[in-house]
Amino acid sequence: MNGSTYFFILLFMGLMFVSPAFSQQSLPEPPVKEKKVEELFGVLLGDTSREDNLIPEGTKCINYSLEDGHLTLNFSKEIKNYGGTATEQWIVYQILSTGFSIPEVESITVLIEGRKDYLPEGTIIDAYKKEVWLQERMKNEWKELIKENTG
Repeated sequence: MNGSTYFFILLFMGLMFVSPAFSQQSLPEPPVKEKKVEELFGVLLGDTSREDNLIPEGTKCINYSLEDGHLTLNFSKEIKNYGGTATEQWIVYQILSTGFSIPEVESITVLIEGRKDYLPEGTIIDAYKKEVWLQERMKNEWKELIKENTG
């Protein structure tokens, strides 16, 4: 073995736990934020049978990048297999809500098959800022609250 091997010993409430050995030469794990992107979008795209998931069946995240707080998601063309403004708004909401749930993400761009492209009802997500997203959500929540209390 050419690298260093490490063990961790943890003492907790009088019990000793010894971790398995690992070497510095093992394959590097992706950073936590990248794992989170994969996990969250894997869940979003994975179960299209759920009633609240309007992401079109067969949609894949071809690849993504997260650099300097900007998340770029590259979806397959199946993302466009739907119709209707309400459906598009809900899909955009799901993508932005999922992306902005990652603390490091400050803006999001969506590509379709590697290009900036419009969704069927005319929406394009290009460097959409978390700050704008939060303001829009707050405004919509206030509208709903007012509607509930006046109607």
